[in-house]
Amino acid sequence: MKADSLIFRRLSQADFKNISGQGGVEGGGGQGYIDISTKGVTREMMYSFLGTETSMGAKGPRWEFQVKSLSLGDEEQTIAIYQRRDASFCIASQKIGTRESNRVEIWKTERTGFPDESYDEVE
Repeated sequence: MKADSLIFRRLSQADFKNISGQGGVEGGGGQGYIDISTKGVTREMMYSFLGTETSMGAKGPRWEFQVKSLSLGDEEQTIAIYQRRDASFCIASQKIGTRESNRVEIWKTERTGFPDESYDEVE
């Protein structure tokens, strides 16, 4: 399989606790966004990686595109990344259990077993 591009983000302790439901939100997925700091990833870097925006929002560009998660074969999913505030871009709609939910499939415990309760081992 050939990838056009690849994105990686190391989860923080808070991210891992919230995504796995250990942060006080029953069932996990209490966070609505996975943030990407503009201190580490500039707007120019986002354009270089994602190309021309598909639309513009109040705080900046928005990209909608297809992703494939490595262990899920050819299954594709449309996700959105946009600048939600001056300090960050975000992967949108990650909260579980709402009509607007569009959690990245590979991050769903029922699909892949990730995340599990080993979050406390993350440094």
